[in-house]
Amino acid sequence: MAVDGPTQIRLYDLAIEDARYTIMLDPTCQPAWTLMIRCHIDSMDLEQAGSLCEEAIRLFPRGAERHDMFKRLKIEIRQMKQQFQ
Repeated sequence: MAVDGPTQIRLYDLAIEDARYTIMLDPTCQPAWTLMIRCHIDSMDLEQAGSLCEEAIRLFPRGAERHDMFKRLKIEIRQMKQQFQ
C-alpha cells in the first residue's frame, strides 16, 4: 500500500514517539532503539540517527551483541552520509 509523503512522515513520527515511550519505560529495549534509528534513517534524518546510535552504543556494554549491532548501524549511517554529500 503506497501512502503520500505527509502520511509517511506522520507514520514515522508516530513510530518514533512510540519507541521513545517504550525506551522511557525500558531503556534497554533494543527493538525500540532499532525502530527509532531506522525511522530516522528512512526519513533521511541521518544526523539524528547517528546521535541515537551513539547513545545506544554507550548504553549497551562493549562486547555485547547489541553494542556491536549499533556499531555496525553507525558505520552504515556514516557511509550513507558520505554518499549523499
